[in-house]
Amino acid sequence: MTAIPATLTAAGQADVIELTLAGLRQHSLTETETRDDILLLFDIDLTVEQARQMSGYLTRVLSAVRAGDMSAGDAACDIRQVMSAFLPDEPVQYEMNLI
Repeated sequence: MTAIPATLTAAGQADVIELTLAGLRQHSLTETETRDDILLLFDIDLTVEQARQMSGYLTRVLSAVRAGDMSAGDAACDIRQVMSAFLPDEPVQYEMNLI
């Protein structure tokens, strides 16, 4: 993981995605690192074909953000909509325990 540990204070999943993409736009992250972080954040099981398609989709979106053709907010919204097709119907909750 690269971007997510630096953004755990964000209010929710949407904020974490947007902050991760903003980090990419500042060229502090590689597209591969950002893509892996986003997939890890959603914690979903994809088939081999779905993973291939999702990887291609995220690479295109991340390239658009890095080039300045798409804002981090617009990209985050688009990613959330696409990823929602793979998520269970129940809301996803994240919890961090410091022991």
